[in-house]
Amino acid sequence: MSTNHNRSWIALLVFVGVVLRAPTAAHTFVVSFGGGEPHDPGGVPSSAADVLYATDRDSREVKLVGADSSLDDGEPLDLGLPSVGPDGTVFFGAAFRRNDRVRWEIFAANPDDHSLSRVVPSGFTSSLEMISDPTPLAQSDGSLVFGAREILRGDGLYRLKDGKLGCLVRVGANLADSRVLRNVAFGSFSADGHGTVAFAGYLTQVGKAELLATDRKVTVLATVGSKAPDGARYRDLGPPTARDDYVAFPAVTDRGEGVYAYRRGKVNTVLTTGSPCSSGTITYISQDRVAINSDGTVVVGTTCSGVPSILMVKDSRATVLVHATRAQDGSGFAELGRPSLLDDGTVVFGAGKAEGDDGLYSVHASLGSPAAVGAALPLIAESDPVTPPLHSILVVSVAGNEHGRLAYLGGPVESFASVPYE
Repeated sequence: MSTNHNRSWIALLVFVGVVLRAPTAAHTFVVSFGGGEPHDPGGVPSSAADVLYATDRDSREVKLVGADSSLDDGEPLDLGLPSVGPDGTVFFGAAFRRNDRVRWEIFAANPDDHSLSRVVPSGFTSSLEMISDPTPLAQSDGSLVFGAREILRGDGLYRLKDGKLGCLVRVGANLADSRVLRNVAFGSFSADGHGTVAFAGYLTQVGKAELLATDRKVTVLATVGSKAPDGARYRDLGPPTARDDYVAFPAVTDRGEGVYAYRRGKVNTVLTTGSPCSSGTITYISQDRVAINSDGTVVVGTTCSGVPSILMVKDSRATVLVHATRAQDGSGFAELGRPSLLDDGTVVFGAGKAEGDDGLYSVHASLGSPAAVGAALPLIAESDPVTPPLHSILVVSVAGNEHGRLAYLGGPVESFASVPYE
């Protein structure tokens, strides 16, 4: 590979770190490209996710682990979605076959000193088992939230802090009005960085619900069949996003789709189909996980009069950030993925200019003024038809922290991005 290609790749990674190093609350985010939210986040295609990469303190790409690596006493069958702690430590799940059973384990990797260790102490392995990706989420207080099954009591969400394991919520828990939690959708939960966890689950009597677990208390935010604040009835509920004292979630109602936000005991309507947008009205709202920041600004994928778009909404004002209208010169986007939002107004999203050419982009916006919306800038560019990429990047897996440290799954081709040059 040419030196110029190596330098351009390094420049891209450095630019990622600069753009994402904006002041924001301690949290991690995951950018999803296309498709719906998987029930089992362990179902990442192995062909595209054989290697876990991260950026170190100097914004250089580092290979942390691959499917051909030896972790403790075996090679992993699959790698799960990562999260990044405040200090850049990357947490992830890895699947192994042991005694003719496939089980997941949680690891921590430090891109700066190349250390790697198992997270869950051995004393807990006799009582906990992970039959799918536990999706470990790093918290600003040093704790880790993940999903697992307690062998004698069933599925639940757990927090590990200072070597002590606590259960946030467990299947079978009795909630208000004699309702019982029947199921936790492991692929749905989101932590706000301070230990509060929002998730989708199923309750006796009512079915699917949006739930919030904090200090061993579970609050029901919405249930299928109940009324939304705009008077519509929920027909389906999407995965929630927790951020500080906000929880935002998409929903399908008997009037179309909508986005709703919970704060301080009350659910409010953020956006619904039929709302005005730049070229008409909103005809569809994505049921993927929405993005929300600490002041309640929401970013969501929509269709604006038939055109896929990303909208930013604050105080009932909507600003179109990106259209998926492909220009004849190839500069436009053919499709858009789920967006993520930073506190400074930077929106990170997956996009493609052709089928299979997935890239990671950012756009910055100030609400209320279309002229204040910046151009979409490439962070991790889509495949170059002339020069092959150093390795593929699975955009659905990209995670980062408030300091711009990244982690993502990718293809097995060895990258030279971290090789120093003269």
